[in-house]
Amino acid sequence: QKASNYSTVTNSYGLLRSPWNTDPTPKVMRHDKVNGGYWEPMVGCSRWDACFESDTLADMNNCLNGGTHGPIHIMTGGQWSMNYSIVTDPMSPFSGISGPHLLLAKHLWRYGFLNCPETCSSDTPAEMCTCQCGAESREGTTPYEILAEKTPLMHWLASHTHGTIAYNDTAARYTIVGYSAEKEEKTWNQLLTALCDPGHVGEMYTSAAPYDPLFWVLHPTAERLLQWRRVLSAKGWKPLNETWGYAHHDDTSDLGRVCNWEPGAKLATCKVGTCPGHNADDVLPFEGLIVDGEMPTNAELYDFIDPTNPALPYVYDTFEYSHCARENLAIGWDDVPHSYL
Repeated sequence: QKASNYSTVTNSYGLLRSPWNTDPTPKVMRHDKVNGGYWEPMVGCSRWDACFESDTLADMNNCLNGGTHGPIHIMTGGQWSMNYSIVTDPMSPFSGISGPHLLLAKHLWRYGFLNCPETCSSDTPAEMCTCQCGAESREGTTPYEILAEKTPLMHWLASHTHGTIAYNDTAARYTIVGYSAEKEEKTWNQLLTALCDPGHVGEMYTSAAPYDPLFWVLHPTAERLLQWRRVLSAKGWKPLNETWGYAHHDDTSDLGRVCNWEPGAKLATCKVGTCPGHNADDVLPFEGLIVDGEMPTNAELYDFIDPTNPALPYVYDTFEYSHCARENLAIGWDDVPHSYL
């Protein structure tokens, strides 16, 4: 059954996937690489331990999202079929873009520059059903303007190319070090074209991640760490400022803007702000999750999953991390008084 029969959000083939993931395969997909390489090492005990050391909920929200569970989503989902050597060739000065490529491409999609076919028939070859930044969305703008002025992408392109792209104060614009104006203009176009094709992506790297059984193992792993951190704080052994928030550390995935579409507009209007659903008092669409007939706010859900809440219908069997202890990483146990051990 096509997802388009019951969902307004599908990919071009009518599958329940992100619209920019045009993979036609009707199965859960994974890949062990991101565009032919490994963006970063798999998350290990040192990363979880560093997250546990957070002193505020805002910092812990950030590290649980972008520092621990997020990279696991990326590396178990994977990305492939994005065949632009300017990004994928390890010898290219722009190869650093290969890892965060999809995160950058999604920014172009949010702004409206990246467009995907509304429908592709089941017999349409995958290579004929791809996303792109078409002429209509590019109309009246240069590739440089899209990357540096219409969107904030150039900031992250510069940070991932290790000095190849740099801001020139004299020229008051970004430049590619050592390139002539003609070569630079050509390269901006090549980079934009590459960023406008997300290729195919495994479910774990998308909003369709709950399809993959790994999702249901990963998320409780993150919550278990937060639960343990809250236990130590409640005991007074390691205080945690639990004021609701999210610390922004210039992560590539953190656009930091809210994009709105006006009726008939070709492009979105994006302004600095917090997307609805992320604030403490924003309501979650899960009726009856805590109280029958009611939908909880973020703050209410956070209070409900407090490990000291007697009404919580589940409990983690242990907060021990023996595998990390073998690496001399205590994950909070060095804060527990000896009288409790």
